[in-house]
Amino acid sequence: GALATAGLELAAVAEAMARDFPDMGKSRAALAPLRADQVSDVRTMLIVLLSAVGLVLLVGCVNVAGLLLVRALGRRREMAVRFALGASRNRVVMEQVVQSLVLAAAGGAAGVLLGWAITRGLVAIAPASLPHIQHAGLDGRVLAFTVVTVIITGLVFGAWPALQAARIDPVEALKDGDRSAAGAWVVRRRGALLVAEVALSAVLLVGALLMIRSMMALERVDLGFSSTNVLAATVALPPNRYGTPEARLKFFESLEARLRQTPGVTDVAFGNRLPLRGDWVSGMVFEGDPTFRQAGFQAVSPGYFKTFGIPLVQGRALAADDRLGSAGVALVNEAFSRTLLGGASPLGRVIRRGPGMPPILALIHISEPTRPY
Repeated sequence: GALATAGLELAAVAEAMARDFPDMGKSRAALAPLRADQVSDVRTMLIVLLSAVGLVLLVGCVNVAGLLLVRALGRRREMAVRFALGASRNRVVMEQVVQSLVLAAAGGAAGVLLGWAITRGLVAIAPASLPHIQHAGLDGRVLAFTVVTVIITGLVFGAWPALQAARIDPVEALKDGDRSAAGAWVVRRRGALLVAEVALSAVLLVGALLMIRSMMALERVDLGFSSTNVLAATVALPPNRYGTPEARLKFFESLEARLRQTPGVTDVAFGNRLPLRGDWVSGMVFEGDPTFRQAGFQAVSPGYFKTFGIPLVQGRALAADDRLGSAGVALVNEAFSRTLLGGASPLGRVIRRGPGMPPILALIHISEPTRPY
């Protein structure tokens, strides 16, 4: 297909880059659909959520089916009279199914209205970083799925009670004192529905407990930094006024100095990304080792690690002299050493990000159990 052809072309480009830039080592390239790349982190969660919603729907439908059975008990004599007067069983069943479809349609309409209101509220409070969040809403596909679901649930969970009720014996139903027999008839069938409802509810309960346990475990995960009493803000500078890196750096250094004078502020720092908020991935090689590697890079101010409480394992802290024009230095985390160096110390290792680019000396080893950077 087209994706496979594009993958072969990208592999050829990677091989050509390896020949033209031997200092960078062998390059690796991967091709994936844009949608798969954007929703890969949430696809599994959405499928689990959809499954849970489906189970809730089944529990509700089974409950309604039980109520329809009880309603059929109250109409046994009415249906017996209609059968005695010549009404066909198919007509009675169809009448019950139509009533079930009307009930399902009312529930579906209420669900669509409630879903539309909730979706608008969630979009309004959702972070803008979520991919395509502005396009979230109820479109024709959602409405078509709702219509199909309403029809299927109305037919299945409405036809079964109607068929059970249509199997009555008119003579027995018209006898006096048949209440006990009719009650036993309903109890037997409601028992089967109750077993199904309890089983589905148990699955939901177990799933909810597992999710709560997972959330509690996530709350205890050591992120490698402290977010307590830390306030973060995003600042976008107009490019016509701050068009150069030097101008942008001067602005943020001035802002940092002013914020330090604010009462109650103990530490101030700035960077291009917050922890766990992504970074830019770049190729690199270690001096003396032509193997091509990839890692995430970030640019931060000297007080970044102190502000977030990120401890140093080895080396020294960043200083004000570690800036443009001086020898390049890098701060690497434990994931970097574990993944790219096999657990060896990164201190003194020289990193090169491309031909002609100045070397970067790894001086600092920080403890942050995230992906290598």
